[in-house]
Amino acid sequence: MKVILGTLFLVLFISACENHRSQYETEMKICTKSEEFGLLASAVNACQKALVIAENYDYSPSLRSQLRFKLASLIRRQGNFSQSEMMLIKNIEFEKQRQEQDSKIIAASLLELSLCLAGQKKWHEGAEALASLVPMISVLPENKKLTAKNTLKQYSIQLGKNKKYDLAENFNKVLDQL
Repeated sequence: MKVILGTLFLVLFISACENHRSQYETEMKICTKSEEFGLLASAVNACQKALVIAENYDYSPSLRSQLRFKLASLIRRQGNFSQSEMMLIKNIEFEKQRQEQDSKIIAASLLELSLCLAGQKKWHEGAEALASLVPMISVLPENKKLTAKNTLKQYSIQLGKNKKYDLAENFNKVLDQL
C-alpha cells in the first residue's frame, strides 16, 4: 500500500512539475506574441502569470529578474510609470544583492528606470539613474545603446532647461565619447 501511495504521489508530483513548466512556456509565448502585435495589456497579463509561476516554483533568480524587468518595461510602455518605477527599483536592488549579478539586467533596468522617471518629469532622479548607468553602457546591446544615447540627449536638454548645467554638461561629455 505504501509503495502504491508513494508511486501515486511521485506521478502527481512529476505531472505538476510538467504542468507548471508548460503553463509557464505558454504564458511566455502569449506575452511575446502579444507584445509583437502591440497588445500590451495581454502581454502584461501573460508576463505577470509567468512571473507568478516562476516565483512559486522557485525558478532561477536570473530568470525571475529578467521576467520582472520585462514586466516593468511592458508596464512603462502602457504609461504606468510609477508602478514600473517601483518594480525596477526592487529589481535593481535584487540584482545588486545576488552573488552572480547580471550587469546587463542592472544596466537595462537603470535605463528603463530613467525612462520611467522622465515620463513622470522627475528629471533629477532620472539623471541619477542615468549617471549610474554610464559606466555600464558598454554591456547594453546596440538597440539599448541607441536608446541610452537618445535618453542622455533628452536629459541633457531638460537638465539645461532646469538650470542643472553641470549635470547637463556631464551627459554631453558622455555623448561625445559614445
